[in-house]
Amino acid sequence: MAVVGDSAGGNLAFALMLKLKGEGVCLPAAVVGLSPFVDMTGSGASMTANATLDPFLDVVRLPDVVGAYAPGLDPLDPLLSPLFGDLQGLPPSFIQCGGDEILLDDATRMHAALLAAGVASKLEVWPRMPHVWQAFARFLPEGREAIDHITAFLRDQIGKEPIPADVAA
Repeated sequence: MAVVGDSAGGNLAFALMLKLKGEGVCLPAAVVGLSPFVDMTGSGASMTANATLDPFLDVVRLPDVVGAYAPGLDPLDPLLSPLFGDLQGLPPSFIQCGGDEILLDDATRMHAALLAAGVASKLEVWPRMPHVWQAFARFLPEGREAIDHITAFLRDQIGKEPIPADVAA
């Protein structure tokens, strides 16, 4: 089994891994984050650097989104911002993001944090692609190609031995 999520779903995918790990539950074989929103503090430099390039996400409205999702909660809590969690023992991860989106730094920093924690992680930054461009695969060749990359990653990971709970904890 694998868990895949895009945008806020990417957040939920990585938060789920942390929650399962914390409960000593056997983890899925892999996790995939597409343009994952893993830092609810909005501290990545791409929040401002790509603000005029991202056609889908508005950095000005992001605090409203976070406030509606997690009213009064600490945005540094790893179950809200998985980037700040103990990532050691998580399953192999694959992250894709567009080079023009405000969440670019969320993706690149999550990848770096996974590697630093000893987790096998692969990152693809697609130049000039917007937030979750894979959703447009029906008419966007880059979307189809990105999905092919995800499928290849998952085929490589599924069927491997699950990570025992005592190793993941």
